[in-house]
Formats: sequence, C-alpha cells, structure tokens
Amino acid sequence: MCAALVFMVCRTSGSAPSRSVPKPVETIQEEAQASATGFTVFDPDPSVLVWEKPPKKGGMSKGRLTVHLDPSDPGSPRVNLSVAMAFAKVQPAPHGTLFVHAGGPGTDLNAGGYVGILLQVLEGYNVWGISQRGIGKDAEPSLSCKDRAKLPPVVPGKVYQISDFTDCPCALPDGSPQQGDFQWADIDTTEPEQVRAFFQATSAGMMKCYTAGQYQMKGKNNKTYNFLDYVGTQYLMKDVEQMRLAIGAQKFSLYGISYGTQVMGTYATVYPGNVDKMMVDGCVNPIPQRTAFAEGAARALETVVDELLLNCQRTQASGMDPDLACNVTNPFDMYAKVLAFAKARQLTAIGKSSIVPFVLTTGLLHGWLLNELMAHQGVENWVEALQTLASLSADLPEQRSPSVAKILDSFCKVKGTPTWSEYGICVGPGNTNENSEGANTPWLIPVAVLGNDLAGRYVVQDVLNLWDSARHRYTVAGITPFVGIAATVLLWPGIPSPIPPIGNTVTPALVVGNVYDPATSYGWSQKMSVAFPAGSMMTWQGVGHGLTYSGNREHGACVMRIPKYFNEGVLPNDGHLCVNPHAIPTRQSAILPYYRR
Repeated sequence: MCAALVFMVCRTSGSAPSRSVPKPVETIQEEAQASATGFTVFDPDPSVLVWEKPPKKGGMSKGRLTVHLDPSDPGSPRVNLSVAMAFAKVQPAPHGTLFVHAGGPGTDLNAGGYVGILLQVLEGYNVWGISQRGIGKDAEPSLSCKDRAKLPPVVPGKVYQISDFTDCPCALPDGSPQQGDFQWADIDTTEPEQVRAFFQATSAGMMKCYTAGQYQMKGKNNKTYNFLDYVGTQYLMKDVEQMRLAIGAQKFSLYGISYGTQVMGTYATVYPGNVDKMMVDGCVNPIPQRTAFAEGAARALETVVDELLLNCQRTQASGMDPDLACNVTNPFDMYAKVLAFAKARQLTAIGKSSIVPFVLTTGLLHGWLLNELMAHQGVENWVEALQTLASLSADLPEQRSPSVAKILDSFCKVKGTPTWSEYGICVGPGNTNENSEGANTPWLIPVAVLGNDLAGRYVVQDVLNLWDSARHRYTVAGITPFVGIAATVLLWPGIPSPIPPIGNTVTPALVVGNVYDPATSYGWSQKMSVAFPAGSMMTWQGVGHGLTYSGNREHGACVMRIPKYFNEGVLPNDGHLCVNPHAIPTRQSAILPYYRR
C-alpha cells in the first residue's frame, strides 16, 4: 500500500506521453535568487517577515508575516500570520520557492503535512505554507472560538441547549441543528419546515457573529474595521504577494488541493507574471458564484454515492472474481431501505441520558457519508461506507443501533464527550464553533472565507426558493450539501470581496481531476483546465478527495507525473488518463487482494 503523501514509494515505471513546459525568460536559477531588494529566504524583509529561529539549509522554520488588514489602507490595523518554510539543501534553491495550500478552508501553515513531505519529493525547492487570516492556533482574531466550550453537569431529565455548552458569541442559536464543513445539516433536508427553520436559525446566528465585538478592530484615526470582511482569498493573495516580496523571490511555484486550488488559481489570475509552475488537484469551480458552488457540490456527492452502489453491483456480475464480489444483495434497494428508515425516524440509538431513542437524520447520515467517501484511506473508507449502509438496512432496530451510535459519536462531540449520549442533544463544532478532537471543523472558518469569495446576495426566502427547485433535481444525497451551502455560504451577511473568474493564458498548469471525488466535482476540474489553456489536464480513476491520498492502488501512475513536472518541467499530454481497471473493494476481505494485484 502507498503511504499517504509519500510520492517516492508510489512511483511506477512507464512512458506516459508528456511534453515540456516552455522555459520562462528568466532561468530557474535566476528566479530563485534575491530580487533587486536584496532580500532572500535566509535574510527576509524584517518589517514583514521574522523567522522564529535562524533558517538552515535542509531545515524548517516557522515565522511571523505582518500585513495590513486592508492592504490598500496603510491606516488599517496590522495582523500577524503564521508561516512555515522547509528549506532546500542547496541555496539559493535551484527551482525556487513552492507555495502549498491543502484546502479547507481551515488547513494551517503545515498544509496538512505537505510542507515537509514535498521538500523530500520535489528536489531543489523551498516549500512553504501559511495559516491564513483567522486560522491556526496562534490566529488573532480567530475564526474559531477558543476555550469557550464546556461540559455542563449531567442532570437527569434536563433538556439541554447549545448555550449550556458554550458562551461564544459565534455559537449558533439555541435550537439550531448542527451543520458541518458547510456541506450538511442535522435535519431531514427534504422537509420544508425543517429546512426553513434551519435557514432562519443559521441566518440569525451568522448575523450575531458578524457583528460581534471581538471582530471589530480599530485602526488609525479611530476607524473601525470588521475583521470578517477581510478574510477572503482576495486578501490571502495580497498576503502571499507580501511574502514573495519579503523573501526576494521573483516567482512562486504553486501546489493546491481542494480549496487550495481556489487559492492557487486566484494567485495565478491576479499575478500571472509571478508564477512559474502550478498544480491544482481536486479543483473548485473557477467561476466564483454561490449558486454554482451549491449545485456542483450536490452533483458531486450524488455521483459518488451512485458509484459506490454501482461498483458493488458490478462486482457481482458474471465473470468477476467471486472472492471479490460484493456481499450486499441489491445495493440500490438496500440504500432505498436505509433512506426509508431515516425518513420514518427509525435509525436510532439509545444513549446514557435517556431511554428514548436518539434519531439519526438523513442530513447527518449523508454528512457522515461525505466525510467517509472523501477520507484519506480511499478504498478502505469506501468499504466502511458501504458496509455501514448495509448494517443500517437491517430489519431490527437493535441491529441498526451500533452503526447509528458510531455516526453520532463522530459528530455530536464537545471536549471529546458524545453529547447525544450524555446529554440527549447533538452539539459539536458545527454549532459551538470550537474545535473538538475527531469532529468536524468549526462552522465559521469555511463559511466566512467562502462567503467573502463567492458572488451573490441572498436572504432566507431566496434560498428557500432555490431549495424548492433543487429538491426536484437532486437525490437525498445531493440535496444534503445543497442545503448546507445554501444555509451558510449563500446567506453569509458580510460584504463580499469576490475573487475574479480564475484563469490565464500563460501558466502551464497541471490540472488533476478525480472522477469519483465527493467534495469537488470532476466537472469543476474540467472547467479549471479550460481556464488554463497553456497547461494539461490529468484524470484519475480513483476514489477519495484529491489525488495524493493513500489507499488507491492505481494512483501511483498519476503521482509519478508530479515530480516529473515540478523537477523537470515536463507536463503529461493534455487528457492523460491514469487508468484503474479494477473494481473498488466492497468488503474488508477484498482490500488486501486488491492491493496485491
């Protein structure tokens, strides 16, 4: 099995078609050297960038990047952003400096571990990442609540509210269902009254948060700035550009995954002359519209749930290896049975706090499915998703209950305690806005960023009208992310600073799309490829979110193209396909034979 993120062990031999990237006017060596300012990565502009410890060749340092909240207003407050850089063993770095962002929004300066790993794989680069505004443990102000969550005493018979668990002004109002990573909500997303109540509660909670005193910052002349209006990708681009100037780099190379493709694509659009190479993997929609975002996410999850069930059906066909055949009879009927149980409120578990069964909603079920189908382990998570659905289709409630409890445990969590079981309420980061280990992201982080980035103004009635139309076009799986995005990103009350439509005619981008990505639609990657006609698109027939996760037998054929591009400047031919001719495993016993083939 290929270890996550470690490209070297996944390389395969072969002669996939490729083409060389035209060299820029400057040589790579010249691009890596200091600009006319004289600043370098080892000796940066001290008014902008300060390393915590002296950088060393082959080492890694963290630093503080200081920028104006409003780059166009020198009277605006200054904010400090955490950055980390892994330094090439040879300085100046032969290939220059590579900026990496692993998505979210929510990943920090370590970019999910990519900063250190890419230094080992992509020879001759300085590799760096950033905790963008409001994100990371040192962020001030922070988009997540800090040390505000608490566990109230357990009182038999008490009906608990969200406010019993936190006093954070950015916690959602009492009675609000939990929502996660802006793509699901703990409701029946097909029921009009539940959807309306969710939209209204979320809208009210976001306005309360947007106007909270903790985000009102004073600048010179006593002018007030709302921090939440300055956290979008447009401002991140300005911060990245300040980093480039501070280290005297003439150009950056770029590596983005998921929302990181929005970051890199926007930088290449705004500063096309400052980009050497760029890879974008698991792309967002390059046209920054809120409704298009909701619709693309709906179709992405719909597609992958369909493939999960169809893949099971294919393994049962005549001529297939019987040892790898799916053990779920009639998978589409099985899934329909699960949905019927959920609709009838018959997916339940008994917690410690009450003998009354706690109900798993269709929204939370599909939120769990989304997380499972996009997880790092790839095929192993697909097995887990399918087998959990099968267990939820069992005839007896006590047979379904363990899987229901497993799903509830993964989301309804404060300070590591399963709130559904202990307190009879599903509370977690999706309504407290505070991290809890092993749970979803605090709700404000992605919503504030994307609410700034995407164009469109909506109020509750507008999104209700959109939902009423969408529920006739999408399945229950698809309507789940549609509702989550409509309630948060579409209703965000701040003043947007939309990014431009992404693209340019000069950057030789390597665009990677995964046909079974539940979070970022393959169609978005196709559009991103069109936006960068000087580049190439590479398609991967794998599963999970993005290319470089473990647990996918055939992904080495695609992964090998990455160092070929960054180290040698060689793009695969446009349309290069990384073929996976084998059925994805559907049960635990089929995983090892799959890897051994």
